[in-house]
Amino acid sequence: MCCGVADQYAYDEYAGYYDVKGCGECHDECFWMGEPGATYNPSFEPGSNPWHTPIAYDTLGNVKGFFTCRLSGSRTSDKSTDLRWLKDDRDITTFSPRKCAGKGQPSPKYRADEYMGCYNSGYPSALPELVGGGQPLSFSKCSDACASRNYHYFGRSGNGQCRCGGRTKDDYTFQRFGPIRYGDSNYCECDSDNVGNGVCTYRVVDQFDPNTARKHHPCRYLPAYDMRKQCYIACRDANQSMSNQLTCKMLETMGMTYLSKTINKHNDEGGSQLHMLGGDAGGSGSNLGTF
Repeated sequence: MCCGVADQYAYDEYAGYYDVKGCGECHDECFWMGEPGATYNPSFEPGSNPWHTPIAYDTLGNVKGFFTCRLSGSRTSDKSTDLRWLKDDRDITTFSPRKCAGKGQPSPKYRADEYMGCYNSGYPSALPELVGGGQPLSFSKCSDACASRNYHYFGRSGNGQCRCGGRTKDDYTFQRFGPIRYGDSNYCECDSDNVGNGVCTYRVVDQFDPNTARKHHPCRYLPAYDMRKQCYIACRDANQSMSNQLTCKMLETMGMTYLSKTINKHNDEGGSQLHMLGGDAGGSGSNLGTF
């Protein structure tokens, strides 16, 4: 038995320590727990990936279990992470922290992909490009294939068929046919080789997005750290001297030139998962990861 898992369950591979509070180390104890008062259903086994299904339902749509956490310094499950209090909200889609190597260990690397949810399929497909000739692809191969094709979203359905879509982060075409809610009999089996009729949909976290890039300060896109630092300081203090104003304008122009080249390369060659100027210039994504 592990970590407070309900008595009827002998094993829970996702029970352990997580960095739920984002402090950089893993001190929060998380595990699957059966819904108190619910009739025991042997078909429910803890160990479903909470990234995809943090609440479990029976065939009648009743809650039969949930993924919960006991935050460090607390004797009981804290309601900010105890999903029991949100059991009537079928819009819950994910539990994003990754399981750690052990108590007090450093937080794992962020997720390369963000789980968006399970969506209905339809025609024409909300994710238009079929990759792999319709053959089953693993999660990682599907992610890599769509990222290399400059897409921001990808999904798996059926027995692992992979599709890509969304040329920008703000392209939400993947939602065209609506979500499938937790507890629905058609909800995706995202951890299974047979996903089902729905589409397990994800976003590529580190994909370069021209629309987002244009919103950042031009200094961000200078290739050298010292140049970026000089640019930011000169622009910050531009009203203090003519020299700062001229330096700011010159370096901003250089930054925009580098950004334009990046966008042109991105458009002409299909782009790449990481910004051509490196993670420091393009951003490092959110604090997510995979189990």
